[in-house]
Amino acid sequence: VRVRAAGLEALERSSTSGMGKQRLQQLLDSGRVSIEPIGTEGSDVTVARVRIDGRDLSELAGMR
Repeated sequence: VRVRAAGLEALERSSTSGMGKQRLQQLLDSGRVSIEPIGTEGSDVTVARVRIDGRDLSELAGMR
């Protein structure tokens, strides 16, 4: 199953660098991850609201 985190479209397109991937991995490793499916893209990608310790990943990714 492939999951795309809702709200990270811009991050996915612009941050293909190692730094962007490292930041995302740090966030995912920083707490308990929960995934709430909210839709699909095509037949193989689930769009989901991803939270870390209850906080939305897209908001955390925007913080510096």
